[in-house]
Order: sequence, then C-alpha cells, then structure tokens
Amino acid sequence: MNQDEKEVDGNQQEPSQKRGANPETIAKRNRRLARLFKLMEMPVKLIGSEDAPELIYDEKFQINAYVKNFDLHFTDKPDGGNTIYSLKLNEAQQFDKNRIMECLFNYPVRYMSKVVLDKVSPPLSLYVVGYDYLNGGVYPVFATCSPLSDEDASNTLDGLKNDGYDCSVTSQEENIKLERTNKTLYLTGYNFLNPEEGIRRYPVFSAHSPKIYFTKEMAQEIADELKCDGYDCGVITEE
Repeated sequence: MNQDEKEVDGNQQEPSQKRGANPETIAKRNRRLARLFKLMEMPVKLIGSEDAPELIYDEKFQINAYVKNFDLHFTDKPDGGNTIYSLKLNEAQQFDKNRIMECLFNYPVRYMSKVVLDKVSPPLSLYVVGYDYLNGGVYPVFATCSPLSDEDASNTLDGLKNDGYDCSVTSQEENIKLERTNKTLYLTGYNFLNPEEGIRRYPVFSAHSPKIYFTKEMAQEIADELKCDGYDCGVITEE
C-alpha cells in the first residue's frame, strides 16, 4: 500500500499489530491480497492498518472482509458478521470469482462518503497544481495555492478542454486557472506551503482518488470546515 492508502478518516478502528508479527510477512500477505483482486480485475484498494487493512471497492463501499494470517474471510455484514466464505492467500492463487461477487454485492455494506466541491466561482480561484498518474491516465489536480507554471500552456489548455476542464492562462506567470468543469471534483487531500514545518495546510481537488470517510458525519464536518474557508463543498455517498 502506498502512503495515501494508509490514511483513513472516520470511525474506523485500527487493530494493533500482533506482538512479534513480522513486517515482511505482513507485507507479503498484503501483496497477495492486492494481487487477488487484480487477478479478478476488481477495483479494490487496501487502506488503513498494514496488519488489518480495510478493503474498499471502487471508492464506493467497504467490503465485508478481514484477513487473519494468510486467510481472507468474507462476512455477511460490516460489523460482527458471520463468515460466509474464506480462501487462502497463496502464490498460486485460486479463487471462485462468482462466489466472491456474491459476497460483495448480496449483503449489506458500509458505503463511503466523500467531500465534493459543488461549484467553482469567484472569489474562489483554483489552479492546476499538479497531475496524478493513474492506470495509464493523467489527471489534473487543483488548488488555490502554489500553481504550476506551464511554458506550453496553450497546448495544455486544449488537452484540458478535451477532458472536460474549461481553463484560462494568467498573463504573466503562465498558471492555468480552472474556470468551469463538468467533472465532479473531490477533496483528494491537503498540501502545505512549507511541508517541512507543516505551515498552512490547504485542500486539493481532483476528479479522481477522493478522500473517503467511513461516516457521513465525519465527511460533513470536513465540508463545513472548508465552507468556513470559502470552499462551496458538500457531501455525497454513492449507494
């Protein structure tokens, strides 16, 4: 799991690592766990504790499952459920995809909430501050601070427009400003003006890789904080 995937918000409990657990063994188990869903071509990522990771399907819901040693157990509800299917995580992985699909989609699940930017309008100004490289695609990331300077801004504008982002270029710094978009922009994280000292945290937004929250209440609390800072934000839960 990368560093972003370790960050979890909401009321998730993070079990402590067993005494004497070997970090290399845990990492090996998690690689096999991630590979299982890759083999099934399922958009699942691991977040939270390395020792007891949560499984998130397509940024939408938490899979009712847990790992113990090299065994993956699926349950019939998010908390305190009964085990309905188990499999061993091994090098020559075998699985019953149809059975796993039943476990994912035939039982109640906990849906994730996300903070979204409802609209981009004055006095708020968002600029391209970087790009995410995901699954072979390149996706712009927007914020109010630390915009990128783009010497090839005119060509970049054309590409952004084709992707659904209507932008303009500031006259002097060649920064790219977002004017409007038909994309849903999610809160994806925070940057700092001075990362080493943690000075002035500010939010960043993108159409991909949203921060996810395990409760609507936590997401709403974050959205309300951003509203106080001038961001017109709301909360969505995809059920």
